[in-house]
Amino acid sequence: MMDSELRKYIGKSALDKQLIRHVQSVLPADDGELDSWLADSLPRQAYNEFVSVICAALLEGRPVDPRHLAQGGFILAASGILPEVVMRMRQGNVPEYLLQSVDVNIPRRHKALILAVLAVWCRLHRSSVFPPRLLEFAREMARQPDEDHSIPDWLVFVASMTGDQGLADLVRKSNRYLAPEAEWKKAHAAVSTFEKRLADVPNKSMLDVFGEQGERIVAYASTMRRSVPRTGRNEPCPCGSGKKYKRCCFDKDQERLRHSTSIEGVTDEEFDAAPEAHLTADSFEHLPWERIDRIDPTKLPPGLIEPYFAALIRMGVFDRLADSFEKIEYTEALHPTWRTAAVLVVMRQRRDLAERLVSIRRRAGFPDDDLDDVIRFFLIEDDPSAWLSFLEERMDTALADEDPNALWHLAQAVAFSKYPALGVFVCRSVAPLLSTKEASSVLEDLSKARDRLNLLPEDPITDVVDKVWAKENDETGQSEAVQEALQALEAKRREARELKEAIERSERDLKRAEAALAQGASTAAAADGENEVTRSLRRKIGMLTHNLKEVHNERNAFRRKYEEAQEHIGELNSQTPTAPDRSSSDMKDSAEDELLLPQDSPATHPVRLIDFPRNFDQRLRDVPRQVARATMTMLGRMAAGEPAAFVGAVRLKACPTVTRLRIGIDWRLLFRLLQDRIEVVDLIPRQDLERKIRTLSS
Repeated sequence: MMDSELRKYIGKSALDKQLIRHVQSVLPADDGELDSWLADSLPRQAYNEFVSVICAALLEGRPVDPRHLAQGGFILAASGILPEVVMRMRQGNVPEYLLQSVDVNIPRRHKALILAVLAVWCRLHRSSVFPPRLLEFAREMARQPDEDHSIPDWLVFVASMTGDQGLADLVRKSNRYLAPEAEWKKAHAAVSTFEKRLADVPNKSMLDVFGEQGERIVAYASTMRRSVPRTGRNEPCPCGSGKKYKRCCFDKDQERLRHSTSIEGVTDEEFDAAPEAHLTADSFEHLPWERIDRIDPTKLPPGLIEPYFAALIRMGVFDRLADSFEKIEYTEALHPTWRTAAVLVVMRQRRDLAERLVSIRRRAGFPDDDLDDVIRFFLIEDDPSAWLSFLEERMDTALADEDPNALWHLAQAVAFSKYPALGVFVCRSVAPLLSTKEASSVLEDLSKARDRLNLLPEDPITDVVDKVWAKENDETGQSEAVQEALQALEAKRREARELKEAIERSERDLKRAEAALAQGASTAAAADGENEVTRSLRRKIGMLTHNLKEVHNERNAFRRKYEEAQEHIGELNSQTPTAPDRSSSDMKDSAEDELLLPQDSPATHPVRLIDFPRNFDQRLRDVPRQVARATMTMLGRMAAGEPAAFVGAVRLKACPTVTRLRIGIDWRLLFRLLQDRIEVVDLIPRQDLERKIRTLSS
């Protein structure tokens, strides 16, 4: 263990060349003891100690185990020396440990930098073989716009290193400042500069990144709260002395403020002495993971055990969670928390942690028979014979019982196994048999399995499921919310189909271009022209694929809206009021029905052209985007003569030549059906319908 005097010296020192040189001069000769110095520093929140020891060790040319990056990666990123440390570590599972550091609750700018450095490391030391979760994290971050431009810039760098055009499109779409071509080229120009700088890191001295005088690191990723109440300098001192605050406790409180924590009224020293005594269920929401890591779960009152585990799960610190379960042991009351952790560990493919959690449960006397299928399949997947036997057993049981819940969990288990192609087929066979909620979950699992197979996210079974839902809804009657969700689902289904057809056409064009190129061009210039054609087609395919993924995500969102609408209807139907009880929405529907003629009988409609009123484009810009899109979709379907598009289109009593069609819950489209044209009258809010009718009739 490190000498206490050295610890005090490091704790009071700034991170500068003088400190690094001093730590280098006192490093232990034994590599095992050096490793224990690093392992011991992070749980104690000794940030200066961790950074100074790891830098001194690398300066000395000593080996550093990359496992320390799992917890220390964001410390190095926050202190600005992550590239200088990581690029000097050439052996071991550096990328895997760095990804663990991203999988916790740390600032986004640190996550983005870690991903960028990880991408360069893989480019230089793994021949551009990248961990699968690298792009998963990057895409998740890219979907959110950032005021801090360094974040999308790092993500552009990751997209360039990995060649992921979809990620690049996501970053540019989410961050408007990158929309101008000049800014986009500027972001790309920085890529080669950063890669060269990182590749050159091992050729320079570690000391070059430190100044002659540095700053002491106080805290990272913490929301600090005052350890003393806010008091005006000229107000009476809270201690009751009768003096003004500035002449009494001001100086003492200023020193106390320097040691504030994320818990109001508590200093570092007070928390470190007895962290469990200062906690409430709410305080776990604000506590940084370094402080949570210092909590002894055996000292927590029973009411704080679940919030403590929930915080570990939220932050993704599953190693610490397994340690804590081993200390307090598994109980039936903790099963929901244990199950959530176990399933998430399986999804992260952490076999070591899954086996530990199951072993903890076994020691408490609980058998494996009642474990979720996703956990049991994961534990035996390396034994193909046992895995196949268990799959047959579970399928046989599911066929015999016809239990939708069993089918749901079986599909999920196979989708997250090491056999994703089989998972796709099981999900396909199960999805049409499930309720809307369960089917939505299975379809999302199916999409993740397709991602692992590098397939497009849209699976043919989604069309089948959507049609089943639409048929069931026709038989039971349509509510307005359900009708809106189904219309949106249908629009997204058509959009997805068109994108898939465009991708297939582009892929055929690419094959033809590659075949022509393979036959050999007569001149170098001709070859360059063919190469440009293939590059253009690949970019087009990448963009279309990205757009298809976006449509797929939007389709899932509308599917969840449909599910929520169905659940709401179920809740209303389960109620048995003693007297008629109509909601205000029902009252409005009835009032609107008074303005309408009965629904016309189904008819065969011709193909029509659309006539828009003046400034209708401005009207579409003024309404919500989803309303504008739904309006144009419905007009297109009606213009094509699609019979289903005219369901709900009803003529006005006062103006029989004008027809009204609902667009969602709150908007109404008015139009005239002529022999060869659809004449759009207006798109108005629901509440303006009666006033608009008076204007039309006059």
